[in-house]
Amino acid sequence: MKILAERIKKLRENKKISDKKFTQAYVAEAIGVARQTYTAYENGTKEPSLETVEKIADFFDVSTDYLFGRTDIMVSHRIFEERAKYDLHDLELTNWYYELAKKDKKTLTKLRKISKMIENEKD
Repeated sequence: MKILAERIKKLRENKKISDKKFTQAYVAEAIGVARQTYTAYENGTKEPSLETVEKIADFFDVSTDYLFGRTDIMVSHRIFEERAKYDLHDLELTNWYYELAKKDKKTLTKLRKISKMIENEKD
């Protein structure tokens, strides 16, 4: 599956920008496969089992739906757990929360600054 290969490669390469340890060998070891096997996943010459896809999703903290190309939103199960923790039942707010994954870095940086300003406000 081409999209799976593209997405896991992009995820790893993006992580490697800020942390050089994110080599194919590092990811392979973390998910319990040989480096050559993981390389084949990234190249699209071999498809991982569903169990391995779940391990990859957990490792990169994304959903399996994202890896398979069913969505462009990188929402993991941990996000749903956070949502339940804060009881976000407001549909509009929840949708906005999930749409954040689609925002560019400049927009997210601005939103983070605004959030910090709000957190630092004195009541």
